[in-house]
Amino acid sequence: AALSCGARMAILKEGSPSCGSLAVHDGTFGGGLLPGAGVTTALLEQHGVSVFGEDRIPAAAVRLRELSRS
Repeated sequence: AALSCGARMAILKEGSPSCGSLAVHDGTFGGGLLPGAGVTTALLEQHGVSVFGEDRIPAAAVRLRELSRS
C-alpha cells in the first residue's frame, strides 16, 4: 500500500519488532533491544522508502526537504 501511494519516507515506532529502524526488541519481554531493522522497515527500505523512528523527527524533516527538491 505504501508504494502504491507513492510513499518515499515513513515515520514508524522505534524498537518495534516490525517497525524499528535502528533497534528492535530482543523478544525476551525484559525490555532489551538489539541493533537492526524490523521486518516492515527492512521491506520499505528495500523499495527505496526512507524510514525514521519517532525519535528522529529532525532527521526526517531534513530528508523531507531533500525529497521536495528532487
